[in-house]
Amino acid sequence: MLSDSLAKWLLYSQIIAATFLQKIAIPLGQHTQVFLALVIMLGAAGIGIVSQRMEIRTTRLALYLLMAGGVTLIQLLRASEFSATSLLLLLVIHLPYAVGLKNGITCTEDALAFFRKIMVIIALVGLAQFALQFIIGRQYAFFLDTLFPQEWIASGFNQLIPTHYNSALCKSNGFFMLEPSIFSQFLALSLIIEMVCFKNPKVIALYLAALLTTFSGTGLVILAAVVPAYLLFQRKYTLLAGVGVAFIAFLWIAPYVGLADYAGRVNEFTKTTTSGYARFLSIFSTIRDFVLPHTDTLLLGLGAGSFRDVGQHVSYAWHAPTWGKIFVEYGLIGALVYFPLLMYVFFTSQQSPYIKVALGIQFLFLAEYALNPTVHNLLLALLAWPVASISKQSQENVLPG
Repeated sequence: MLSDSLAKWLLYSQIIAATFLQKIAIPLGQHTQVFLALVIMLGAAGIGIVSQRMEIRTTRLALYLLMAGGVTLIQLLRASEFSATSLLLLLVIHLPYAVGLKNGITCTEDALAFFRKIMVIIALVGLAQFALQFIIGRQYAFFLDTLFPQEWIASGFNQLIPTHYNSALCKSNGFFMLEPSIFSQFLALSLIIEMVCFKNPKVIALYLAALLTTFSGTGLVILAAVVPAYLLFQRKYTLLAGVGVAFIAFLWIAPYVGLADYAGRVNEFTKTTTSGYARFLSIFSTIRDFVLPHTDTLLLGLGAGSFRDVGQHVSYAWHAPTWGKIFVEYGLIGALVYFPLLMYVFFTSQQSPYIKVALGIQFLFLAEYALNPTVHNLLLALLAWPVASISKQSQENVLPG
């Protein structure tokens, strides 16, 4: 079967939703929104099944039903209240993992190439956005966050963050991204894709330049975990040493070139009031204080939707990584039924292991993405829906679409 344009656009729609449309939400009431990306995700899955471009993957469907039944049963077994909306959203946003594109009609290479084109554009826009603050001012450089009707912008995110306290300059969010930190994560993922698949030094330099304008450490976490391993396994020892020297040199010269705030983020992990502590360490204090003291909360969690409430009762800077949200809300049993589906998607995908590690770090540790379609869109487009290449056939059993 030849490559199919509709099948390609089912993949491309997920990438567009995760990038250009990332911060767009549909208002449903005074305090209720739904991500446009979620609507696109479900719509693409539905079109794929109806048009017979997609088929049900039996193993993934079984794991999805295990997850759905398990987390629902946990809520019924618990004595306290839970958020039915949060539970329903969890079930809905993971349902598209149960399907995939038929063999031979498109491939992961299509998705990677399209994602690259979009991220080159967004990197350029992010650089321009940061520079335009000096010319036209912050209000116009960030007009999606200041002048666009805010009921159509996803709430609860820090789109406008000064580069440092009392600064008139804001960190670049790539115009289309929810936050500077998410922009930095997408740039880091794009850099790894470029390094592994396309190998264009100019594009890598573009991503690095845009990454500096985010003043965010989360993208650096992905790079620190993946880039050294890639260079080591590819036996690029000289380049690995060069990267190490460049990093040390950056920390040394940063205060002299206006990047002291960027380099200073390395020290955040020891301070309980910083975003670094909140993002990577606060979850352990939360689990210790709210989950571990009682057997029922350890096994069954605090209930769907409870994680945000917990954050209102802590004395330290606080953040919700995906793995922590699942463990706190659904307990040990919930984690055991939730993660097998995603683990299966990661381990059976024939995508590059470096790209899979980057996506895994982003999804699990760098934000709360369990109920946010942003990274789910990418996981579907890059891992779950396509086969590895036009010539390779999936080894999964399927039901007729």
